[in-house]
Amino acid sequence: MTDEEVEQLLMEVQPATRRMAQRHFRDPSLVEDAIQAHALDVWSIRHTLDPLRNPRALALSRMQFVCLRIKQRQFTEQPKVEELDAALEPATAQGDENSHLRDMDVRRAFDRLPSHLWVVAWLVHGEGFLASEAAKRLGLPRMLAEQRLGEATRLLQGMLKGWR
Repeated sequence: MTDEEVEQLLMEVQPATRRMAQRHFRDPSLVEDAIQAHALDVWSIRHTLDPLRNPRALALSRMQFVCLRIKQRQFTEQPKVEELDAALEPATAQGDENSHLRDMDVRRAFDRLPSHLWVVAWLVHGEGFLASEAAKRLGLPRMLAEQRLGEATRLLQGMLKGWR
């Protein structure tokens, strides 16, 4: 497709992509980020777009992937060292050393999970959501979220084998 055709395509799908982003994010700045990321994504694949193969459908499906990537990035962003130290300070006065070591083992095991599994596992095991709620939050089919949760749980059990 030519640059003008891609620009026209983006203008045509913008109302639909805005609605999609608004369904995924409540924060208006995240909606705008998603729309801009979508435009960049479509521009990056403009040479592979074929006007005869329904580029509008492809552009709309790319918006779904953009929103999921933004959500994944939100969940996988690691806290700064200062934030971790501040969070651990009150906990250091309580409990014993072994409980802190176990917590660190669990965190390391979670960090070794692939990001697509980590997000689901953290929402369920770390945040206490049901698998169906996690699927809804991530915009995934329930069965896919449950499959990823099962795979993540098996991996975590393997990494934490012999751990009590």
